[in-house]
Amino acid sequence: MATFGDVRRRTILLFVLGIGLPSVLLGYLAFRGIRNDQALLERERREDLRRIASVTVAAHDSGLVAVGVALDSTLSRTESAGLPLAPSLSKLIMRHPLIEAVFRLSADGAIDEFVAPDLLFHASEEDRTGVDPPLAGRELTRLETARRLELRDGEPRAALAAYQGIVSNASDPRVRAEALGGIARIQRNAGELHAASNSYRRLGSEFGQVRTGGGIPFGIAAQLELGHTQTLAGDTAGAAQTLVDLYAHLVRTERGLSRAQFGFIAGRLRESLNELLSDSSTGVLITALGDTLRALLQEEELARARTERLLAFQTSAGTVLLARQARQPENSGAPYGRTTIELEGQAFYLLIGEPPSKTPDDGGGAWGLLLDPDTLESRLVSTLQSQAAPQQVRWALRGSAGEVRHASGPLEAGVPAVSSGLPGGVPPFTIELFPPDAGFVKTLLTSRRGVFFYAFFLLAGILIFGLTLTVSTVSHQLELARMQSDFVSTVSHEFKSPLTAVRQIAEMLQSDKVSSEEKRRRYYDVLVEQSERLSLLIDGVLDFARMDSGHHTFDFQPVDVGPFLETLVSTVQQRVSHEGFVVRSEIDPSLPTVALDADAIGQAITNLIDNGIKYSGDSKEIVVRGFAENGYAVIAVQDFGIGLDPKEKARVFERFYRGGNELTRSVKGTGLGLTLVKQIVEGHGGHVEAESEPGRGSTFYIRLPLEVAAT
Repeated sequence: MATFGDVRRRTILLFVLGIGLPSVLLGYLAFRGIRNDQALLERERREDLRRIASVTVAAHDSGLVAVGVALDSTLSRTESAGLPLAPSLSKLIMRHPLIEAVFRLSADGAIDEFVAPDLLFHASEEDRTGVDPPLAGRELTRLETARRLELRDGEPRAALAAYQGIVSNASDPRVRAEALGGIARIQRNAGELHAASNSYRRLGSEFGQVRTGGGIPFGIAAQLELGHTQTLAGDTAGAAQTLVDLYAHLVRTERGLSRAQFGFIAGRLRESLNELLSDSSTGVLITALGDTLRALLQEEELARARTERLLAFQTSAGTVLLARQARQPENSGAPYGRTTIELEGQAFYLLIGEPPSKTPDDGGGAWGLLLDPDTLESRLVSTLQSQAAPQQVRWALRGSAGEVRHASGPLEAGVPAVSSGLPGGVPPFTIELFPPDAGFVKTLLTSRRGVFFYAFFLLAGILIFGLTLTVSTVSHQLELARMQSDFVSTVSHEFKSPLTAVRQIAEMLQSDKVSSEEKRRRYYDVLVEQSERLSLLIDGVLDFARMDSGHHTFDFQPVDVGPFLETLVSTVQQRVSHEGFVVRSEIDPSLPTVALDADAIGQAITNLIDNGIKYSGDSKEIVVRGFAENGYAVIAVQDFGIGLDPKEKARVFERFYRGGNELTRSVKGTGLGLTLVKQIVEGHGGHVEAESEPGRGSTFYIRLPLEVAAT
């Protein structure tokens, strides 16, 4: 005969063979489909990356072609109209931020035309524009006479009159400016600081663009001297404002100075301003001017670096370019070749025409464009971002040395899926594109066959749930069958014991073997007791059957709980007193009347008392308590016996359940007593619970609501 374990194993095996293996096969096929889709998706993504790289390179290339075409157009238009080149080329640079400078390379390797409007200064005095011719003639003689009176003869009044006459009558602006400067100088030396300040202001406003013999505009010289004059007058804030304004003009506007002139004037300004602004007691205006000066210093630093870079190109790039053949991108239609050169540790990106011939009739040399590196790089990055962002593609832009110049984010180690250089190597960067993570999980979420895998996961979940439910149900049913088998065996034994006793006593009485009347009476008592026991067993089984099927009804009547419990305890005490047990009661006299079925509740309490007697161990005391608590009439039955294991306390009310240890299993019983108690109490709208500790007894609580609706 198959055991319960064999039945469980057979059920699981059939489940696995009939349902589990086909499901695994379906899952494997879905997995293979996902892998194929993953490979296809990777190919598609690689094609997308190639497209992104192609679009980025094409956009970059078209931008370079456009500025080359623009230069050709400007040169042709200017030549045909007979216009000067420098203004037209400056406008071209302003219209195209990608152009940093325009130059012309001669046949001997010199850069004889160089237009870069934002140069902070020029390399030398000869390179600057607007050099005034030297003075000559009678007006110069009058000026030198006035200077001799002022500086050598020490006759300031005569010199002042001479200067005033020159200002009024001279025609040469430079002579008049020199004379007005002499007037201001004499006034300042004489202590007429207000008049001197006005003279310097007039000099700056009327002759600001006229240059001194040293090539410095009178406007700059006048404003510098005005600041010095205001300092002498005690107007620190005014002097600081004048010099800060001059510094701003020098950094942001003035473009006609040589490197030496700019350095001299900027040095004097910084020295004077540091002295003026170092006084912390000069107020809020000085503080604000200090902030402005710091911003101007930063601007100057950036402009100076750019200027030095362009001047290095102007002076040194010609020979390098003459020896190098610029590369022309294939099929680009570009009129200019592209090349990158290194000078003084800096990279220069160029578009340049065909190298000029070394014959005298070279046609004017080769024109070229110097590209702005920051604008070039930012446009390239912007195009990459716009192309890669919608598809969440990771990218990097690497320089010629392999360094990462820009990236979409932190780059993990790995080989890019697509790498691409730029046409002509301008700039010499490499575009690297990394696909989004196409791992198995992401593929699963986007795969066209993913629905099969979703279904497999759902099926697997259902299978696991079904297997668990099946095993649980089979185990429960097997356990229930075992308990029912134990119940039949136990009930048979319970029925057999009183029946055997009744039969034996009846046979003895029938055969007249009982000699005395006293023994006959005792035997009669035993017959009655065993009959009652048999009747209780039958009633318990029948009551359980009715309640389990839902056919049992209760007869609710108002019952005074206190006297009811006292009577019940007294009856039980008489029945068990010959066994040495003491059943005592502790009843609160204030217990109210409760609507209940007295027979059913009496049976439940009796079952609890009998249960306590069975598992009392060495203790012979049972306590029944009655009290009201939180809207319930509470009946507690306490014993001081063997108690319950904490793991078994939750199962003691299950039908047919018997405790698992040897001590509890040695006690006779059907396993229905506590189940019957629970059904009776719940039928009254109440609940029953147990408190127990091994070795210290158990207490069972019946809680009946004080207001019970009859059912």
